[in-house]
Amino acid sequence: MNRDDAERLDRRLTMALLTRMRTAEEPDALRDDLRRMQILIERARGRPSDADEVLAEGHRRLAKHLPEGDPEREALEKEAERLERAQEERRKGHNNQTYQLPRPYDESRLTLEHLNEIRIDPERDWPLPPPFPGDWRDLDQEALVRMIVRAEAAYGSIINIKIFLNLTAGRCTAVPCYPGFELVELLWVRPDGEAEGLLFLLGEEIALWLTGTSPGIHALNKGTTGSDDESVSQASCLDISDATKAENYMRFFCAMVAGEGGPFHVLGSATELERFWLEDAVPQSVSDIIAPLEIEKVELAPTSSSEEAVGAVIWRVETCVLYARVLFRSSFCIQRGGMIEMTDDDPLAAEEMPVLAERYEDGGRVAVRPEKRSRGDDRTSAVIDHEPAVPANHALAAKLMRDAAIFFSHIARENSELAPQMSENENVFLQVADLVESDPLGKIGEEPYPTHADLAASLLLDAAEFFTSIAGQNPEMSSQMTENANVFREVAALVRDDPTGTP
Repeated sequence: MNRDDAERLDRRLTMALLTRMRTAEEPDALRDDLRRMQILIERARGRPSDADEVLAEGHRRLAKHLPEGDPEREALEKEAERLERAQEERRKGHNNQTYQLPRPYDESRLTLEHLNEIRIDPERDWPLPPPFPGDWRDLDQEALVRMIVRAEAAYGSIINIKIFLNLTAGRCTAVPCYPGFELVELLWVRPDGEAEGLLFLLGEEIALWLTGTSPGIHALNKGTTGSDDESVSQASCLDISDATKAENYMRFFCAMVAGEGGPFHVLGSATELERFWLEDAVPQSVSDIIAPLEIEKVELAPTSSSEEAVGAVIWRVETCVLYARVLFRSSFCIQRGGMIEMTDDDPLAAEEMPVLAERYEDGGRVAVRPEKRSRGDDRTSAVIDHEPAVPANHALAAKLMRDAAIFFSHIARENSELAPQMSENENVFLQVADLVESDPLGKIGEEPYPTHADLAASLLLDAAEFFTSIAGQNPEMSSQMTENANVFREVAALVRDDPTGTP
């Protein structure tokens, strides 16, 4: 992990700690979280623009739970006032959260001068096939430089210029679900010799760097963009109005968002599996279980307005999915706003298959080859005839956190007063869901920093308290919200005590 990635993770943890402080009541726990926030903020190379605002709220949260007249409380409130004054003075400063957002092009960086030494390497092979089937075309020298200029103009302040200068090949395809955008993969060779593909969605005015996580895609779907100076809102860039575009979005989203076992590759036929297959041919026993993709439109009620229906399901999809070298038959719901939920997931092949897998590492896409097996070890011939595998506790936690994010999004649309807080909760839950799913035992630094699993458990408990509060205030929803709270508490305990185990 490089320094930039570490600072991005610091930022995620800072906001998650602040979210936890908003519901905590124990002064010692609040002190610990405030101290961790201060360490995370102060060790950044450049002080985040909202650092004073975040710390001020943290000071006030702790002060609120101390007795009136307590010297510590008075000192905390005084420091909060100082921080708030400082924040007001630098309101237009740098916002470190914008790395998560699609970014507009910096016109001052749209130049070819510093890229004139880039050369295509015709001998360099791509380490992986394209992320999903499409009309992919290789970029010639002129087109490659043109694409690099656009990517650098959007993310040059984040990505080391040495990476752009060492790009050796490129390929691109149109993306029907994002009219006016091209999906571009740029190839470079890292200092360790590993070939890595960088994926960018490039539009006429904005770009999105695709790093294996979902917040940037959801931001693009909402029309939220950002730069080094500010974030703005515009119209959504997503179009899933017909089956072709909805299927394209399904394939795009699943390939661009990775779990612990890598991306989720949608397969509509055995032919699509062949591009990953490392042996002579896909066995007939495997080909026979790959059923075609099925997509069905769900009609909305005539009275539903566009704003009200943004969270409504408009497409249902059943398809085979290749994930972590295992083949699944999965069901998905696609909401009008672009949120995708997996509703069913049954493994089809009993063992891992000899396929070329991948992972996102430091913002790029790299190949992961399976271990060599002895001759005659045919693990691909068996077809599952027993109960589906139970997902690990950290995968359950990630799913519940994404469900909570959807719930927060609905509240934000329905209640303007709660919208800022709910939108922030949504973003934090989505970010931590990606972290705990991909690396449950990872952490930002050494002790006393919590693991991703610990952080997920804490947020799940926060959500449970929120559901309990709703149950108390809304009798008609009491049963459902109480059940939600109980499930969230149960999974919080599971992911905290045994992150990689199963229920």
